[in-house]
Amino acid sequence: MGQVVNLNGSATASGCTGTIDYFWYPDDNNTATVFDRNTTWVYDAPGTYTWNFIALVDNERCSRTGTITVTSGNTCNITCNATFPTTAQVGQQINFSSSATGTGSCGTLEYFWYPEDGFSTATLFTRNGSWSYDTPGTYTWSLAVIGDNGGRCDRTGTITVTGGGGGGNTIWIPVGSRANGANNSVWVTDLGIFNPTSVTVTITIRIWVTSGPIDRTITLVPFGQRIITDIIGWFNPGLFTSAPISIISTQTLIITSRTYNQFAVGVICFPTGTMGQILLGVGTTGTLAVGQQAWVPQLVENAFFRSNIGYTNTGTTNATLTVRLYNGNGIQVGSYNVGLAPGQWKQKGRPFSTIAGLSNLSAGSVRVTVNSGSGVVIYGSVIDNRTGDAIFVQGEPARHEENLY
Repeated sequence: MGQVVNLNGSATASGCTGTIDYFWYPDDNNTATVFDRNTTWVYDAPGTYTWNFIALVDNERCSRTGTITVTSGNTCNITCNATFPTTAQVGQQINFSSSATGTGSCGTLEYFWYPEDGFSTATLFTRNGSWSYDTPGTYTWSLAVIGDNGGRCDRTGTITVTGGGGGGNTIWIPVGSRANGANNSVWVTDLGIFNPTSVTVTITIRIWVTSGPIDRTITLVPFGQRIITDIIGWFNPGLFTSAPISIISTQTLIITSRTYNQFAVGVICFPTGTMGQILLGVGTTGTLAVGQQAWVPQLVENAFFRSNIGYTNTGTTNATLTVRLYNGNGIQVGSYNVGLAPGQWKQKGRPFSTIAGLSNLSAGSVRVTVNSGSGVVIYGSVIDNRTGDAIFVQGEPARHEENLY
């Protein structure tokens, strides 16, 4: 590629009148591009090209054809090594490292780590990194080192993660947001982490976006606190989404969050002000499993307020739910089903309106039954349509004697 190639042709004619005309087609083009017997050509991309040469005189022609293979001329060869633990415990931070060398025209080598998903979605982009696993199992990890001109080196292996062993703690925030909502609302979540222990603790914060979980790690000194403003933007300033958040640590933490409607600069009332709701962290004991139910009360759907219902699957298997809607007189007015993958969050906006067709409900409730799966979190959110102020309503587990369907 980029090399000057000499093209030479010759022809003799007998019994013909006139001068021989020459036509070169160096690179598959149906239109002749050179009209000399001898010429040169430069190929600007690798590949195999078919060339044609035609000599023409007095309506008689002679043609020849062939192929030429063009290479980049600049190759990159990479050798790499990866060091990754073979065992770990839930919540334990592990460290891994890699090294790579490139020969030829490799440019800058780039590193892509896949600690859990094989070759699915890279989550770390440094030569060395750290990770923690929040559930037991055997995970396939992968490393890809990539250079220019097609150079690549891959390494893979497995790690077996066993349960807690004295210290893995995972707390979930059902959802964090950086997204637009109804009535021109803009929802943002701040995350609060408090270390009530007397030791410095390393913490992994994970957001469960649809493309795959993303992690960041922080440390907190004894009795230290950190409030991370706009947690989704803290992970990626270009990310606009809503997703569950899990916080993983070897020590007990106090986790809080605030999701609020962020007013724009130019609004008349409260420019740049916020109105929002607190979502507390939820541990394993605060979730629902198959056969269990929860109520979400104090829901309203009318011209002044709207109600949404949210569900998060903090478990490791798929979950299915049945959601039943009740009016203030205890009469069921509608129902629907929900499916959740592990680590997935969904929200049904205004179900009393969209499912039950009600537009003037002054008091309503929702009953959610877990048909399969575990680790399910249920909540409601009631929003003032005039101000964008929101109130969080925690799902309350139903008592055993409450077996209404």
